[in-house]
Amino acid sequence: MVQEVRSILFTAEECRTAVAQLMIAKVGARLTGEVTQVELTGPKVNAVVTVRSGTKVEQHTMDAADLMSAVLLFCRRARIPLSTRSDKRLSLIADCLALTTSINLRRTVSIGGAAEHAAAGPDLALMHTV
Repeated sequence: MVQEVRSILFTAEECRTAVAQLMIAKVGARLTGEVTQVELTGPKVNAVVTVRSGTKVEQHTMDAADLMSAVLLFCRRARIPLSTRSDKRLSLIADCLALTTSINLRRTVSIGGAAEHAAAGPDLALMHTV
């Protein structure tokens, strides 16, 4: 079995940029204010986003699905290659947001000249830590 596991860590500044890009993409030019802080919480990854507009400060909560959208949009704009077939999940590693991708390719076994796929092994991404 061939398997690839990658973890991409995002700094606080990269998370702030990713969330700001997603918010602008969602609301367009109507976004008034600036994303000043993104506070990540776990174990199920969520974020509290602080947006400042003049003297007005608002806080919004983003769930894991929105954070995943923000990270994937950031990777696309930064030209970070990601496989569309890979399984993707978010976690917190050392207070950084981590995007872990894994691809499990089934082993091909030749039996009597015909190719058959062997059963997949364990998901090594679950054992992937930094």
